[in-house]
Amino acid sequence: MNGIRKMTENLEPGQMKEYKIIKQTGTAVKSQQNFEDLINSYAKMEWRVVNMFTHRGILKALIERDKKEEEL
Repeated sequence: MNGIRKMTENLEPGQMKEYKIIKQTGTAVKSQQNFEDLINSYAKMEWRVVNMFTHRGILKALIERDKKEEEL
């Protein structure tokens, strides 16, 4: 629960976040560059990486951004 508390303690009242998990695909050599490109493409859309982890040998990233007003 401490992680959730830390993630929400800086939010303004009524401010929401949205989250997504993205994963690395492809073969080892090319997939690293593709994954970096994928993360950078999400960064251009105001997403930021919160955490990265491996699950069953696949690198994944948890990303977040402020939820837009029209989406609330």
